Amino acid sequence: MGKLIKLSVCLTSIPKDKILNHANGKQYVSIDCWVNDEPDKFGKDVSLNIQQTKEEREAKAPKIWCGAGETKWGFEKKEAPASKAVVDDSESDIPF
Repeated sequence: MGKLIKLSVCLTSIPKDKILNHANGKQYVSIDCWVNDEPDKFGKDVSLNIQQTKEEREAKAPKIWCGAGETKWGFEKKEAPASKAVVDDSESDIPF
């Protein structure tokens, strides 16, 4: 079964040098998508940033955040697991 995440990307936040021109004539940008444990003050629990190069990560460059979203369908609620009930199988006819 699939899962749905609804996203909005701010195109003006994408630096021109991060847009890659492909041989097929299309333009691409590499984005990291984070599903956060808790929603922010706007109810968004997904955030997007422009993917960093190894050099940017090593230099601790700040991430460029370019969007947000929310999990919509197929994601379980973050609740404590229910305690397992004890089953008396002493009278079961299952051989194991």
